[in-house]
Amino acid sequence: MQSIPDQLYDMAAQLPDAIAEGHLISVTRLEVRLSAPLGNLSATLGDDAANQQLNNRRGLLFRQECPPSRCGTRGIVSNSGRADGMIYRMSERIEQIERKLARANRYLNALEDELRQFDKDGVRAEQETVAPEATESGFGFAIKVRFNRPLDPEWEITLGEVAYQARSALDQLVTAAVVANGGDVSDHRGAFPIFSEESDYLNGKRSNRDRLLAGVPEPVAKVIDDLQPFRASDPFKHPLYVVNAVCNGDKHRDGQPSLVRTRRSALAFEIPSANTITVFAHDEIPPGHAGVGQYKDGDDLMLTFSEAQLRSMADDLARKGVRDADGIQLVGVNFVTAVCFGSRNIFSFQLRESLRYIESEVLGRIAPLITHV
Repeated sequence: MQSIPDQLYDMAAQLPDAIAEGHLISVTRLEVRLSAPLGNLSATLGDDAANQQLNNRRGLLFRQECPPSRCGTRGIVSNSGRADGMIYRMSERIEQIERKLARANRYLNALEDELRQFDKDGVRAEQETVAPEATESGFGFAIKVRFNRPLDPEWEITLGEVAYQARSALDQLVTAAVVANGGDVSDHRGAFPIFSEESDYLNGKRSNRDRLLAGVPEPVAKVIDDLQPFRASDPFKHPLYVVNAVCNGDKHRDGQPSLVRTRRSALAFEIPSANTITVFAHDEIPPGHAGVGQYKDGDDLMLTFSEAQLRSMADDLARKGVRDADGIQLVGVNFVTAVCFGSRNIFSFQLRESLRYIESEVLGRIAPLITHV
């Protein structure tokens, strides 16, 4: 025998067809059929509990007024959230959100495969042999950065798609919470709030919290409060902030152009006077065109050495028996790179962390609070 909720859903699913055909009698008959399972609630739960569940169910199934052209002034029906009259069970809403997150993960997997290949192909110095130049600290080597393969402009599009699906999943979760609370999606104008400043979230005659979470049950709203980026030690690295920044930047700004960030390098030097080649790690990458060690193909780079690095190099050469470094030349550069995106220097691994956070902390905490409907 079907459970009462399933009976309600099955009957409610027939309502759109009855309305579409203009059959007021069919609508009325369905309402009569509903009276029996709803009446049984009183016998099992008591009047107060039954009335509460009745109101919840009616809020889910019978919230939108029947168009007068179809049903006159009588009869109310609901789409429980879809303008075309289709019925979404709450479990189906959650599954839809999970599908969005799954698609975001697929897009991100494909993007990271491309980025790994780019890093594998590497970034090189254009010149094969570079003589030192005098600098304030001692000397440095001027090189031109070259990519072994071009940056793909499609990467930033894919990154935006990942963020869109994640952001949409968050907003649809708020919509599901409104429906679970007996609300009508057609009246819902909220979204999942993401704020880096507590004052922006809570202050005002009608705060952003109240505006965006209107109709959301308080237990869910409190979870969303706990998840706000402003509660983190660094709000701008919070997983939800990252998703929001990428999504808004891609929609409203200049997209998320990809840049190569050099994280460290290994330098090979030839010292002709000593007939030797030596290798040094060089972790202090100088600022590039964006001021943070980011480079485009063809950018000029001056690899300079601090006094401490010069002493370390001299000590290392001394241990190798090299006392005279005259004629030293840079003969090889091996960069360790990573591709980042946009003015906020977003890396793909940050979006990976965002998706995991949404799945575990957001959906994982909110879904159990609303799936009873």
